[in-house]
Amino acid sequence: METLLQDRLEKFKKVINEATEEIAIILSHLDPDSIACAKVFAEICKHFEKKLRIYYAGGLHLPQNKIVWNKFGLAEDFIKLEKFTPDKQNRVSVVLLDSSSIKDPRLQNLELRPIIVVDHHLNADNLEETEAEWYQLSVCGAAITLIIQIYLSLGFDFSTNDDLATLAVLGILTDTGMMKLVSKYATDLDREAFTYLMKFANDAKIREIFSSVKDKKYLTFLNKATTNTETREDTIITNIGFIDADDEVYAALLAEELCSIQGISTVVVWALDDKNKLYIKVRTVDDKIEMQQFIAKRFGEGTGGGRTGAGAAIIEPPPQFYIPSTAAGRELYMKFVKQLIVDALFKNPSE
Repeated sequence: METLLQDRLEKFKKVINEATEEIAIILSHLDPDSIACAKVFAEICKHFEKKLRIYYAGGLHLPQNKIVWNKFGLAEDFIKLEKFTPDKQNRVSVVLLDSSSIKDPRLQNLELRPIIVVDHHLNADNLEETEAEWYQLSVCGAAITLIIQIYLSLGFDFSTNDDLATLAVLGILTDTGMMKLVSKYATDLDREAFTYLMKFANDAKIREIFSSVKDKKYLTFLNKATTNTETREDTIITNIGFIDADDEVYAALLAEELCSIQGISTVVVWALDDKNKLYIKVRTVDDKIEMQQFIAKRFGEGTGGGRTGAGAAIIEPPPQFYIPSTAAGRELYMKFVKQLIVDALFKNPSE
């Protein structure tokens, strides 16, 4: 697998060596990719004789995440982000993984100053690396691919840790559309990492976990999405209605599912939570769409971001904005939001 350039590797060593005795790994969300990133980076920290704690925002939500959590006994390794207090922030070095946005609303308004950032999405906050920081921001299918590149560049391997290799494989598979040959998400670097890791990963665990990806809640949302579908040219726009905030991840799963329909190149799935926060998930097989720009131009700077084939936005309602409380009110409000989204999607990008 392609390794880091020597000067980048030496700077990484310098930054992590100069970090505080304890390092806090911060995750803005939990999924197989972010979980794998945290666990492999934790191993890197141990090699540099650093203590570490992993903090995460959000919850497990999807059945696949819960299975990974339980199968690998991760509960003791991960701490709710609420416990990362201001006092703790001032005493430890921060590493941000599978995200490059320190302004991400999921991070609960923490004022993070990470020394290391690793993400496979384009830089959402225009971060600029200084001598005291090390950022690896490169578009590829999975963030764990970039962590594996660091791990191997340091001369480490997975020959004695098949669980770690298995977690890494799960991260790559979930974020690259199962490494399909036609996947728009997987890059050569992802394929190299996947091929290497499969020498050590546990095939049986991988099959077991992927046999339980979708649950009854997914079926309910799929029914809503297909009922609410509108097609414009080669684009599907649909919604799954009002949801619990924890269920917004289902919109992404459905967008990927619907994007496999013949003749469809782009899918937009949206939902609202009980506070009128709007969640938008976009999937596309159109190579001409630069997702970061697509999200910014249509839904506003700072609302989200994207990578090849996938994007998302989270839009907060204006202060004191109307929140419908009746079924009829919600139905009218959904129509209003739907029209706003359709207008945003099909407006001239130059406007």
